[in-house]
Amino acid sequence: DSDIPFLILRTSFENSFYYFNRFKLSISDLKFIPFKSNPHQIKIALIANSFEDMRLGTRLIRDFNLLKQNQAEVFIIPVGYDWNLTEEEALFYRKFIAEHFDLLISLGGDDVHPSLYDQPNINSKNVNYDRDLSEFNLIKYFKAHSQGVFFGICRGHQLSAVVDGYQLVQDLGEIHSSCLTKHQKNIDNKPEYLFHEILIKPSLLSRLLGFKDKIEKVVSVNSYHHQAVKNNNLSQKICCVAFDTEHDIIEALITNEGKSISVQFHPELPEEMNKNAEFTEFGYKFIRRVISYSRLNRFRNKKQTPAINTNSPQEFVLSKLKANGS
Repeated sequence: DSDIPFLILRTSFENSFYYFNRFKLSISDLKFIPFKSNPHQIKIALIANSFEDMRLGTRLIRDFNLLKQNQAEVFIIPVGYDWNLTEEEALFYRKFIAEHFDLLISLGGDDVHPSLYDQPNINSKNVNYDRDLSEFNLIKYFKAHSQGVFFGICRGHQLSAVVDGYQLVQDLGEIHSSCLTKHQKNIDNKPEYLFHEILIKPSLLSRLLGFKDKIEKVVSVNSYHHQAVKNNNLSQKICCVAFDTEHDIIEALITNEGKSISVQFHPELPEEMNKNAEFTEFGYKFIRRVISYSRLNRFRNKKQTPAINTNSPQEFVLSKLKANGS
């Protein structure tokens, strides 16, 4: 764990980060990060969103190692990366992430502060406005300016949807008590309560999940949430590609011409948490395909083949995945 790099700008409040003094940078230093030159090794920025992450907690180490196994160079963006930065420094930081990283990942965690989607707090828990605003601003900038891919999981899926203008259901019990039971981890950790079925439309997501035929699929996924994205059909540019059809809950979104992917379920969780070896392998393969997709997207952006100028990012990458038999 001593090799886990946190990507931080030096400030006059540097001591507030004393317990993970691993990778401190000034603005001038940030331009010269020694990225490796391996063309197959993409750069991933993983957003920490809890103070347990900052102390190198179990989750952060687990997710860091999972990503690193897939020919990726992984950096951690700390909680409140911009809290002690000037507006100019914060903008520089976001710009640097957008320009130099192939994949930005936003993880699961606490509820998103409802003020970010212009609602009062009714049933949101453990919210932190400053933390959520920092992550919101980074995701918004990355999706608007980066050629890389954004990937959101659970809270990351919800926060990305808020960036795109969606509101959240603050507690699934608002829909129906059975909905909350179906989606939230059971207090006794009984396996039968950990999974529910979702409908996946033929899409980039279905391809990344390993489905090659262009028909709808019903898949059983894990569930650890009590909030969800409201299905308010904002724009044709925002594609809802997976649903819990029983309660009309959005389980996955594709935006930015296929460069933003988010899912409500947790593909990154290990078998001891899922208690389901088949789904764990399914989730790991999904993550590997997302990383491969990001790698191919980078090659397209660098115009390494003549054909890429005629295809959208999604069309190009899907054609490569098909050629590789993924």
